[in-house]
Amino acid sequence: MEFKKQEWTQFRSMDTLTQKAGVSKNDIPKLVAKELTDNALDITDNVEVQCNGNKLLVWNGGTGIPADKIAELFSINRPLVSTKLIKLPTRGALGNGLRVVVGAVIATGGELFVYSNGDKYKIKSQDDGSSKTVYMDHYPIGGTMIELSLGDYPIDDSWAQNAVYYNCGEKYKGKTSAYWYNSESFYEITQAFDGTVYDLISEFDGCTGAKAGQIAKLFEKNFKTQDLSFENSESLLSAIRDYSKPVKADRLGEIGEITDTFYSSVAGTYVLQSTKGKLSAEIPYKIEVLISLSTHSQVDLLINKSPAIKSPHIYGEKKQQNIWGLGLDIYFNGSDDMQITINVNSPVIPITSDGKEPDLQHMKESIDSAIQKAVRKFKAKNKSTSENKENSDS
Repeated sequence: MEFKKQEWTQFRSMDTLTQKAGVSKNDIPKLVAKELTDNALDITDNVEVQCNGNKLLVWNGGTGIPADKIAELFSINRPLVSTKLIKLPTRGALGNGLRVVVGAVIATGGELFVYSNGDKYKIKSQDDGSSKTVYMDHYPIGGTMIELSLGDYPIDDSWAQNAVYYNCGEKYKGKTSAYWYNSESFYEITQAFDGTVYDLISEFDGCTGAKAGQIAKLFEKNFKTQDLSFENSESLLSAIRDYSKPVKADRLGEIGEITDTFYSSVAGTYVLQSTKGKLSAEIPYKIEVLISLSTHSQVDLLINKSPAIKSPHIYGEKKQQNIWGLGLDIYFNGSDDMQITINVNSPVIPITSDGKEPDLQHMKESIDSAIQKAVRKFKAKNKSTSENKENSDS
């Protein structure tokens, strides 16, 4: 007997949702809060997160969600949102975030409400994976607010609050770059994009207006991107590159220095080769390391200023520490009182699962360098403080 199962059904059970989310059952509520906060922060800096352990509220001061789009947006059977396939140094990576949120609500028997443009709606999930909205009442609040509970599961908003805390410094203000795609990933964009070649070209850094028109002349007027062959999409990618320049890592944004931390940064570029095509991707990145005094050794990883679902491990023996995991294996002469935060700013972070577990091996030398620099600053300051104390005591 043969059974067939659609991919979206994995989002409605906690046992299989963990595979799509990349975290354990106990961390699902923490991830839900983070995903909603990340989405809000990608829209605006004007974000508030409130949680009492049982109910979560995430508000953003954006323009709201059109009423006729809410049900589709909060359905677990919808495809990946095509805008998430556009590579940018923002928090969203796969477009699975809202499906994880809705799936967690379904799996725990919780409730989900959306407040948008002054109206409140209840999201009711259907057996076929779609959702329906039930109008509840007029609610005098601007922007968008998501309210949810997860049955008997308590909600931890620590990742969400960290995302808000680190949402500082500079942001990337440009468009996606043609150099951030290899032949395969660009072809996937053309097949997911619902529009003409000209429309797609206009999405790229340095290719608006007359430039977009010049490139589009390579194809018939109003030619649909989904009609491009793999070879034609490669030609299009090459032409877009001819009319634009690579984006420097310093444009990607940064957290910057934070009070009472020891800061360093290192920029670089790595290459993602094409498997069957001719064009490789050139991915810029900026590594930031912030070290603060702590009661114990700890390392946290941020991806574009938001907590990653997995962080490297840290192990110390005498005066030498080792950070390992996620493609890293770094040794340094530190101490057991350092809180180390690593932030990776990049439009492309290689991942090893649907759950967005990052693979940092392409950047390990730069991460090593940034850690060593920040550790030296930390130790120099502590040595100076210790010597001053000894002098004052004597």
